[in-house]
Amino acid sequence: MSELRIAMWSGPRNVSTALMRSFGSRPDTLVVDEPFYAAYLARTGLDHPLREAVLRSQPNDWRDVVTQLLAPLPAARPVQYQKHMTHHMLPELGRDWLRQVRSAFLIRDPVRVLASYVQKRAEITLEDIGVSQQHAIFQEVSCCSVPSRRIARTFRTRSSSTSRKARSCSASLRRVSLAGPRAVEPCA
Repeated sequence: MSELRIAMWSGPRNVSTALMRSFGSRPDTLVVDEPFYAAYLARTGLDHPLREAVLRSQPNDWRDVVTQLLAPLPAARPVQYQKHMTHHMLPELGRDWLRQVRSAFLIRDPVRVLASYVQKRAEITLEDIGVSQQHAIFQEVSCCSVPSRRIARTFRTRSSSTSRKARSCSASLRRVSLAGPRAVEPCA
Protein backbone atom coordinates (compact mmCIF):
# COMPACT_ATOMS: atom_id res chain seq x y z
CA MET A 1 0.00 0.00 0.00
CA SER A 2 1.47 3.39 -0.96
CA GLU A 3 1.85 6.25 1.48
CA LEU A 4 -0.61 9.12 1.62
CA ARG A 5 0.40 12.39 3.30
CA ILE A 6 -2.33 14.94 3.95
CA ALA A 7 -1.30 18.46 4.91
CA MET A 8 -4.34 20.13 6.46
CA TRP A 9 -3.90 23.89 6.49
CA SER A 10 -5.81 25.91 9.04
CA GLY A 11 -5.65 29.05 11.10
CA PRO A 12 -6.31 29.06 14.83
CA ARG A 13 -9.82 28.61 16.21
CA ASN A 14 -10.95 26.63 13.12
CA VAL A 15 -11.94 23.41 14.89
CA SER A 16 -8.82 21.81 13.43
CA THR A 17 -8.09 19.78 16.57
CA ALA A 18 -11.43 17.98 16.31
CA LEU A 19 -10.70 16.98 12.72
CA MET A 20 -7.19 15.88 13.68
CA ARG A 21 -8.64 13.67 16.44
CA SER A 22 -11.02 12.12 13.93
CA PHE A 23 -8.08 11.11 11.73
CA GLY A 24 -6.11 10.06 14.81
CA SER A 25 -8.75 7.49 15.66
CA ARG A 26 -7.98 5.61 12.44
CA PRO A 27 -5.62 2.67 13.01
CA ASP A 28 -3.85 3.26 9.67
CA THR A 29 -3.12 6.94 10.29
CA LEU A 30 -0.16 8.69 11.90
CA VAL A 31 -1.07 12.19 13.12
CA VAL A 32 1.39 15.08 13.34
CA ASP A 33 0.18 18.09 15.33
CA GLU A 34 1.54 21.54 14.40
CA PRO A 35 5.02 20.34 13.40
CA PHE A 36 6.34 23.84 12.59
CA TYR A 37 5.34 25.35 15.95
CA ALA A 38 8.81 25.17 17.55
CA ALA A 39 10.50 26.47 14.39
CA TYR A 40 8.02 29.36 14.40
CA LEU A 41 8.69 30.15 18.06
CA ALA A 42 12.47 29.89 17.57
CA ARG A 43 12.41 32.30 14.58
CA THR A 44 9.99 34.86 16.04
CA GLY A 45 11.03 34.78 19.70
CA LEU A 46 7.36 35.10 20.67
CA ASP A 47 6.40 34.21 24.22
CA HIS A 48 3.59 31.68 23.84
CA PRO A 49 2.18 29.39 26.53
CA LEU A 50 4.44 26.33 27.05
CA ARG A 51 7.07 27.90 24.78
CA GLU A 52 10.04 26.16 26.38
CA ALA A 53 8.34 22.75 26.35
CA VAL A 54 7.45 23.14 22.67
CA LEU A 55 11.01 24.21 21.79
CA ARG A 56 12.38 21.11 23.56
CA SER A 57 9.87 18.70 22.02
CA GLN A 58 10.17 19.61 18.31
CA PRO A 59 12.91 20.50 15.85
CA ASN A 60 13.65 24.23 15.89
CA ASP A 61 14.87 24.28 12.29
CA TRP A 62 12.18 24.07 9.60
CA ARG A 63 14.42 21.88 7.41
CA ASP A 64 14.51 19.22 10.15
CA VAL A 65 10.72 19.39 10.38
CA VAL A 66 10.41 18.75 6.64
CA THR A 67 12.82 15.81 6.87
CA GLN A 68 10.64 14.26 9.57
CA LEU A 69 7.39 14.91 7.69
CA LEU A 70 8.69 13.20 4.55
CA ALA A 71 10.43 10.27 6.29
CA PRO A 72 9.09 6.78 5.45
CA LEU A 73 5.92 5.88 7.33
CA PRO A 74 5.48 2.66 9.34
CA ALA A 75 3.96 -0.12 7.21
CA ALA A 76 0.96 -0.36 9.55
CA ARG A 77 0.28 3.39 9.22
CA PRO A 78 0.52 4.37 5.54
CA VAL A 79 -1.57 7.53 6.02
CA GLN A 80 -0.07 10.62 7.61
CA TYR A 81 -2.32 13.48 8.68
CA GLN A 82 -0.39 16.71 9.23
CA LYS A 83 -2.28 19.43 11.10
CA HIS A 84 -0.64 22.73 10.17
CA MET A 85 -1.27 26.22 11.49
CA THR A 86 -0.76 28.55 8.55
CA HIS A 87 0.59 31.38 10.69
CA HIS A 88 3.54 29.12 11.61
CA MET A 89 4.65 29.18 7.95
CA LEU A 90 6.88 32.23 7.96
CA PRO A 91 7.91 33.58 4.52
CA GLU A 92 11.50 32.37 4.90
CA LEU A 93 10.45 28.74 5.44
CA GLY A 94 10.93 26.65 2.30
CA ARG A 95 7.85 25.25 0.61
CA ASP A 96 9.21 22.96 -2.09
CA TRP A 97 8.19 19.98 0.06
CA LEU A 98 4.51 20.85 -0.49
CA ARG A 99 4.72 19.07 -3.84
CA GLN A 100 5.13 15.78 -1.95
CA VAL A 101 1.91 16.01 0.08
CA ARG A 102 -1.77 16.47 -0.62
CA SER A 103 -2.94 19.77 0.76
CA ALA A 104 -6.43 20.55 1.98
CA PHE A 105 -7.71 23.73 3.58
CA LEU A 106 -9.92 24.07 6.64
CA ILE A 107 -11.81 27.34 6.43
CA ARG A 108 -14.16 28.80 8.99
CA ASP A 109 -16.22 31.98 8.76
CA PRO A 110 -13.72 34.74 9.68
CA VAL A 111 -16.29 36.45 11.92
CA ARG A 112 -16.54 33.29 14.04
CA VAL A 113 -12.75 32.88 14.07
CA LEU A 114 -12.29 36.43 15.30
CA ALA A 115 -15.07 36.12 17.89
CA SER A 116 -13.39 33.01 19.28
CA TYR A 117 -9.83 34.36 19.02
CA VAL A 118 -10.58 37.68 20.73
CA GLN A 119 -11.41 35.70 23.88
CA LYS A 120 -7.75 34.62 24.01
CA ARG A 121 -6.00 37.82 22.86
CA ALA A 122 -7.05 41.46 22.86
CA GLU A 123 -5.18 42.49 19.70
CA ILE A 124 -5.43 40.48 16.49
CA THR A 125 -3.85 40.80 13.05
CA LEU A 126 -4.54 38.86 9.86
CA GLU A 127 -1.13 37.22 10.33
CA ASP A 128 -2.19 36.01 13.81
CA ILE A 129 -5.08 34.06 12.34
CA GLY A 130 -3.15 32.92 9.28
CA VAL A 131 -5.44 34.32 6.59
CA SER A 132 -2.72 35.77 4.39
CA GLN A 133 -0.47 32.73 4.86
CA GLN A 134 -3.29 30.32 4.02
CA HIS A 135 -4.01 32.25 0.83
CA ALA A 136 -0.32 32.17 -0.17
CA ILE A 137 -0.08 28.42 0.47
CA PHE A 138 -3.27 27.81 -1.49
CA GLN A 139 -1.89 29.82 -4.41
CA GLU A 140 1.32 27.75 -4.35
CA VAL A 141 -0.34 24.35 -4.36
CA SER A 142 -3.50 25.01 -6.36
CA CYS A 143 -1.77 24.39 -9.68
CA CYS A 144 -2.69 20.72 -9.36
CA SER A 145 -6.20 20.38 -7.95
CA VAL A 146 -8.22 17.17 -8.17
CA PRO A 147 -11.81 16.45 -7.15
CA SER A 148 -12.08 15.83 -3.40
CA ARG A 149 -14.20 12.74 -4.03
CA ARG A 150 -11.04 11.09 -5.43
CA ILE A 151 -9.23 11.70 -2.13
CA ALA A 152 -12.27 10.57 -0.12
CA ARG A 153 -12.48 7.41 -2.23
CA THR A 154 -8.83 6.71 -1.37
CA PHE A 155 -9.74 6.78 2.31
CA ARG A 156 -12.71 4.46 1.89
CA THR A 157 -10.68 1.83 0.08
CA ARG A 158 -7.95 1.88 2.74
CA SER A 159 -10.36 0.97 5.52
CA SER A 160 -13.02 -1.62 6.08
CA SER A 161 -16.14 -0.70 4.19
CA THR A 162 -18.09 -1.19 7.42
CA SER A 163 -15.89 1.21 9.36
CA ARG A 164 -17.94 4.13 10.63
CA LYS A 165 -14.72 6.04 11.37
CA ALA A 166 -13.56 5.74 7.77
CA ARG A 167 -16.87 7.07 6.49
CA SER A 168 -16.67 9.92 8.98
CA CYS A 169 -13.14 10.86 7.85
CA SER A 170 -14.15 10.73 4.19
CA ALA A 171 -17.13 12.96 4.84
CA SER A 172 -14.95 15.33 6.87
CA LEU A 173 -12.44 15.64 4.05
CA ARG A 174 -15.18 16.45 1.53
CA ARG A 175 -16.49 19.20 3.81
CA VAL A 176 -13.12 20.92 4.22
CA SER A 177 -12.18 21.26 0.57
CA LEU A 178 -11.79 24.77 -0.80
CA ALA A 179 -13.15 26.39 -3.94
CA GLY A 180 -16.19 24.18 -4.37
CA PRO A 181 -15.88 20.40 -4.39
CA ARG A 182 -12.11 20.42 -4.90
CA ALA A 183 -9.07 19.55 -2.85
CA VAL A 184 -5.44 19.86 -3.79
CA GLU A 185 -2.88 17.18 -4.61
CA PRO A 186 0.85 17.61 -5.18
CA CYS A 187 2.16 18.93 -8.47
CA ALA A 188 3.67 16.30 -10.76
